[in-house]
Amino acid sequence: MRGHLSDRRLRGWYRSFNRRWFGDALPEDVDVLYAPVEGCCGQMVPENRESFVIMINPRYQVCTGMARLTLLHEMVHVEQWPYTAHGPKFEARMRELAAAGAMRGLW
Repeated sequence: MRGHLSDRRLRGWYRSFNRRWFGDALPEDVDVLYAPVEGCCGQMVPENRESFVIMINPRYQVCTGMARLTLLHEMVHVEQWPYTAHGPKFEARMRELAAAGAMRGLW
C-alpha cells in the first residue's frame, strides 16, 4: 500500500467508511489527501484499475462534515469505476447510503 501521500485523518475516515458502508469492498491502496481541486469539492483520480487517489479541496479541512461527505461521494466513484458519471446509477447509490445513515450529521 502506498499511503505516503495520504492525510492521516482522511485515511482513517476512508478505512472506517469502507468497512461500515462499503463492506470493505473498496481497494485499500487509495491515497486520500487535501489538494487543490479546480471548481469542485473533491475528485477521484484513477491511477490504474485498482489504485486511486482521492483529493479533497483544502478549504474543507476546517469543515469536517463537508470533507467527510465529499469523501463518501468520491468513494462511490471508486466503487463504480469505470462508470464515472453522476447519472442514475451514481445517484441511486448516494440515496442508498443516505437511507442507510451514512450521511447523518454531515449536513
